[in-house]
Amino acid sequence: MTRCKHIVFSTLLQMNHDNVEQRFSEIEGGDIFNKFKDTSIGGFKESIITDMRGLLSLYEASHLRVQGEDVLEEALAFTRTHLERFVKETSNVHDDRNSNETSLASQESHALKQCLRKGLTRVEARQYISIYEEEVSLNEVLLSLAKLGFNSLQKQHQKELNDISSAVLPKVVEKAGHWKKAPFVRDRAIECYFWILGVYFEPQCLCARDIPTKVILLTSNMDDVYDVYGTTEEL
Repeated sequence: MTRCKHIVFSTLLQMNHDNVEQRFSEIEGGDIFNKFKDTSIGGFKESIITDMRGLLSLYEASHLRVQGEDVLEEALAFTRTHLERFVKETSNVHDDRNSNETSLASQESHALKQCLRKGLTRVEARQYISIYEEEVSLNEVLLSLAKLGFNSLQKQHQKELNDISSAVLPKVVEKAGHWKKAPFVRDRAIECYFWILGVYFEPQCLCARDIPTKVILLTSNMDDVYDVYGTTEEL
């Protein structure tokens, strides 16, 4: 069992360093995951359940499955069962000796509610920063750099949102003297910006966030006007 303790995590980590074409071929055929299966019992090896980080990685990988990848369907059911068990067992443990396990359990509990690939990148990053802070083996420099990078980009996003909010509708309508006559127009600047932010969050993607957000916001405002004043034929 000890030989397999970290084999899942190590194998999935190695996928990041292998030749891309070879890696795709292995994943497509399921060979890279079949090595974790025990043909005698027709399921995954029980010995790999000791590698909890590996199970978490395999659980996340199973959400990238496509139709016909039965091995990943099995992996999803297998990993979910053991992750839920691990989270339950460590739910009442808070002492320093087990802080790494508690941190891992927090990460797994979050993953069971929403896997990494189905979340927004920046939201998931903020979530992991809080989890990483609880680990005994954390790197203080890396943690400080992560916080600095997150806060710096968040400040840029806040400035962009403020510029968008003050540039699109208020100035145009106020100059026309009709702002008070349009209380039905919803202020959806944050919502529209957040949609785009889910795709283009990097600092260099300013235009990719700015232009689509303004277009969506203006379209939303026009839709509100049509909802109130549009005739049956126009709607």
